[in-house]
Amino acid sequence: MNCELPVDENIFDRVLPEVYAHYREPLQEAVRIFLRGLPAQRLEIIAGEQASLPAAATPLERLILLVRSCPVWHKLGQTLARDSNLSARLRWRLQGLESLSPTIPIETVESVLTRELGPLHRLGVRLVPPALAEGSVAVVVPFHFTRPKSEPAGGVFKVLKPGIERRLEEDLNMLERWRWALKEWPLFLPGFRSGNP
Repeated sequence: MNCELPVDENIFDRVLPEVYAHYREPLQEAVRIFLRGLPAQRLEIIAGEQASLPAAATPLERLILLVRSCPVWHKLGQTLARDSNLSARLRWRLQGLESLSPTIPIETVESVLTRELGPLHRLGVRLVPPALAEGSVAVVVPFHFTRPKSEPAGGVFKVLKPGIERRLEEDLNMLERWRWALKEWPLFLPGFRSGNP
């Protein structure tokens, strides 16, 4: 299968600041390797998500949507957002991955919770939409809890996103495919040492 990026071939040229220009090519290749190894069904979903964006979507919006579809990339971006060795501009862009608007419907969250806990109303639990946040693997939803003869209380559920276990397994398996690429990266990255990943 031809697994080219479902985003502009030169996306990293426009997303990464010039100070990181030497990372553009290896990152492009890493994403190609990653996509090439995904199951066809998942790749079709990613391509469909990209096609659903408006034609005027920015390269950053396209890249964030791609990263959001891949929990390992998403978590890596969130981690790098806190690395003070990176430029403030790049960290600011990556910090956008920490505060994405929730996309998982509240009905889906309720269905997951009901499957795990039983009917919520029988437990005195009522979800309070909308979801507060959505991260790389979970969505956070507030709830109210009422017990007989006690004051109502509140809290949040952190619920795994549907299908996340499978996507995480696929993503983590792809890290093995990157091992060979690490041997080539010193050509692109001054000071980079490949070791035992």
